[in-house]
Parts: sequence; C-alpha cells; structure tokens
Amino acid sequence: MATESDNLMTQEAQDGMEPALAHRYQMRRVPSGALQLNLVAMIDIVFLLLMYFLLSANFVTDEELYRLNLPAPLGEQVSDPFELPDEPLVITVASTGPTWGDYALTMGSVSEPIDTFDDLYRTLTSAMARPGSNDGFLLPDTPILIQPRYDARWEHAVEAFNIGLRAGYEQVQMVEPGMP
Repeated sequence: MATESDNLMTQEAQDGMEPALAHRYQMRRVPSGALQLNLVAMIDIVFLLLMYFLLSANFVTDEELYRLNLPAPLGEQVSDPFELPDEPLVITVASTGPTWGDYALTMGSVSEPIDTFDDLYRTLTSAMARPGSNDGFLLPDTPILIQPRYDARWEHAVEAFNIGLRAGYEQVQMVEPGMP
C-alpha cells in the first residue's frame, strides 16, 4: 500500500523549486481500483448518434407491386385491359382553291370541325395528356399521320406536319397522298 510520503514529492525537491511550480508537481493520491468513465461525453455522443439516425431515416413506405396471375379462359388471348390501342391519328389535308387560305382539314374521328391551322393546333394540344392533369387522351408518342390529298398543295401538307410537331407530338409522319 502506498504511503503519503510515497505519493508526494520529497520536501528537499520542493524546497529547491519556486513556490508557484511546487504545487504543480505535487501528486494526488488516486484510490486503487476506482476508475471512472466520463459519462457526460458518452451521453453527448449517444444523443448525436440518435439525432443522426432520426434525421437520416426514411419513414415513407415504398409502393409495392403485387403480381397477380389470373388464369385466362380457354381459347382466349390474354391482353392488358388498361392498354390503349396504338392506332395512329390521321389528319387529311386538301386544297380547295388556288390561294393559301383555301384548304380543308379533317382529323380522324374528331367530331368538331377544323377550319384553320390554328384550330388544328388547339385541338391537338387539348387532346394531349399532360402529366399532373386529367385532360387529354393522346400520349406524346401517339403516331400522327399527315395524309395530303392528291389535289393538296405542298405548303398545306407541310404546315399540318409542322403543327403536329409544334403541339409536342414525337411521331409525326407524312404518308402517301390519298384519293379525294
């Protein structure tokens, strides 16, 4: 067991030092077997880790995909009930006179009349389905076919082609002229 004299500097050594330094070198007695942890620092680290995991956690559940295989009735072909047919939209262009303003436009099964190229543009843009809205029934990749009549002027057919592209459709094509 250590004695008090073993733990303190000798009196001779302290006498030779300045008084301000002598108290620095005085050793303190530590009770044997009494080690202590600094719990304040450990608690700080635990709270920092807790905050990190709380802030970086993702509590949103992801969408799940459930695969459902239903048996098809015998003799029937299985198809996706939500799949839209990829029928192209046909725009027919005809020239009705010798000037630029003499033309006639018809578009597939649209019931409203299309009198001008501006009407064609409005009809095509209102028919396109946009993300985030419930308007429109045509997708941007819907094929649009411009079919001029044999009597159509080239600038009328090109204007209809340009309007299809300007409306935002990706697959606009010219097809062979049709019969009047």
